[in-house]
Amino acid sequence: MNTQQPREAAIQRSPRPRRSLRLALLAVSLTALAPITAGATFVEGPAAQAPVSMTTAQPATPGYLTIQFGRAMWTVANGCTAIPGALTLAQIAQDLQARGMTAIGTVVVDRVDSGTKRYCQGDDMYANWADLASLNTTYGWQFVSDGLTHGDMTTMTPAQQQQESCGSLTPLESHGFNSAWGLFAYGDNHFTNQIQTNVVSTCFAYGRTYRGGVNMRANMHAPWFQNTNSITGGECNVVGQACYKLSTTNGKHYESPLTFEKLVAGEGTNQWIDLQFYRLVTGSGDISPELSWNCTSSNWQLHWTSSTEMYCQNDFDAIMSDVPAGVVTADPATVATAWGRTPPS
Repeated sequence: MNTQQPREAAIQRSPRPRRSLRLALLAVSLTALAPITAGATFVEGPAAQAPVSMTTAQPATPGYLTIQFGRAMWTVANGCTAIPGALTLAQIAQDLQARGMTAIGTVVVDRVDSGTKRYCQGDDMYANWADLASLNTTYGWQFVSDGLTHGDMTTMTPAQQQQESCGSLTPLESHGFNSAWGLFAYGDNHFTNQIQTNVVSTCFAYGRTYRGGVNMRANMHAPWFQNTNSITGGECNVVGQACYKLSTTNGKHYESPLTFEKLVAGEGTNQWIDLQFYRLVTGSGDISPELSWNCTSSNWQLHWTSSTEMYCQNDFDAIMSDVPAGVVTADPATVATAWGRTPPS
């Protein structure tokens, strides 16, 4: 594991508007948020009391697609050495650029090295500040916050919650990432209604949840939660195969790319889909029981990865190929601005 180095000098960019957010002006009736799915830490809290103003109908916006990479991990590593067959974020960015697409990364601030090294933890290798700057300038990637530490917000005091979330904007902005306010990615999906209402929504447009599905413009309202589809690998889906039961994935099976191909293919105006991946691998690999995969079959049901945070590149590409013409790949701040959830000027 690399020791954090002193942070590099701030990249000079135009200053971001003040963080306090005003409520969106919507022309449609606001409906309740979808129920929280299993796995989320959700504690019912007081409902937001701020009024919502109603105005004349706003023009329809295009369908938006956010392609998100969890924790901005650079690649898969073995002893802090990148392994063959695992793509880097730069390689993924090149692939997307060829499609006319861009992506975002969620940044855990204390895992970003300020020097030339990359912070490693287990088999995760994290992008450094120079990597993030290159992805931004070369490929148009934006970055949002996964907190200062990726800590469990539900175990923190209000002051600690404020520092973990809103406080993470300062280092991101100091490195030129002035649209990080678009989304706060709760570490490991630990959130409550109260934290979102009293803390996160005061400095971020939206708070990420793993509810999945589609964000409908008409349904985006206080306390400003957002739905992300977390796409993971795991055991293959053919009973009787050795890959159907692995020792490292706790019974989690590889998610069907067909599900997400269908999801994006049906996207229309005033909708926003957020697809989150972690690390992509290609071909097959057998470094160790913890670092192995097979993506070679023409049948996705035989694809498997020893870590749920690895997914096959060919299935990723299949999903991207089904994105309809006219759908715009965008970061959360772009969507928030288009939908009226913006900082005051």
